[in-house]
Amino acid sequence: STLGTTPSTLGSTPGPRGPAATLAATEAPQQPPPTAASRQGLAISGGGAALTAILGLLWVLRRRMSEGYADAQQALASAGQSAALGIVATALVAQSALAAPVLTEAQEMANAAGREPDPEIAVELWDEAVSLDRRDPGVLVGRGNARLVLRDFKGAADDFTAAIPLLNPDSYTLDKEREAEEAELKILAWDGLGLSQGALGKWADAQTSFKEALGVVGLAGVADQPVPDSAPYGGLRGGAPTLSQRVMLHMAMAKFGGGDVHEAAMSLVEIDKGPSPDGYPQFWDARAALAVAFY
Repeated sequence: STLGTTPSTLGSTPGPRGPAATLAATEAPQQPPPTAASRQGLAISGGGAALTAILGLLWVLRRRMSEGYADAQQALASAGQSAALGIVATALVAQSALAAPVLTEAQEMANAAGREPDPEIAVELWDEAVSLDRRDPGVLVGRGNARLVLRDFKGAADDFTAAIPLLNPDSYTLDKEREAEEAELKILAWDGLGLSQGALGKWADAQTSFKEALGVVGLAGVADQPVPDSAPYGGLRGGAPTLSQRVMLHMAMAKFGGGDVHEAAMSLVEIDKGPSPDGYPQFWDARAALAVAFY
């Protein structure tokens, strides 16, 4: 809209061409000499590019802090009609840059660890990420998953145990855009802890952890959310298609490991094993486990 209000300044309005246009330009009256104010405006928009950038950035920061993000956007729009074009453009660029998310060094290291196919190297990268930020639950859960793959069940349990208190217990009641991601992380933390405890023979503790995970699934309303690729122990054809199916299977396996085969079989019967047009996809792991329990 700012560009559209100043067509003569930008030369966006096409004019006549050819000899007639040349003659008209020659006979056009000479413009009066620039005033002091116009010289100052030209100096700001033309020769002071660096100063303009600094002023624009500081102006946006000050407006954001004093009146909030929405008011800053409105002020930028108003300024575009009265200020020099260079200042407006610089301010808009600064605003866009400030709005972009900035990854911390720990998050960048975590991204590298998540992409690493070799689990031993991945754990080393996760170690570095944890050393950079020990208060990031996502980093701790990531290293816990990597340790599960390497069968370091004690180390994995330690990571999941450390991550859970750092996760907001009411995170799944926040805004809709973030709640699914935060709930997923908390579910994977409890689920990973249960898997670690089961592998260490602590079946009763594992059932408690899986019960906590199922509680988050229900409260957050993410039962049909797909299991992320980062989750270990995929199993047959990628393992559990949804978070609910995954945790319910692990709960049944914990009951089985604890010696309660009948309860394990009943839990497996309750799992929606799919497929159905409006329900869950096919879940081969649960069908195989149910066959074992019946046997």
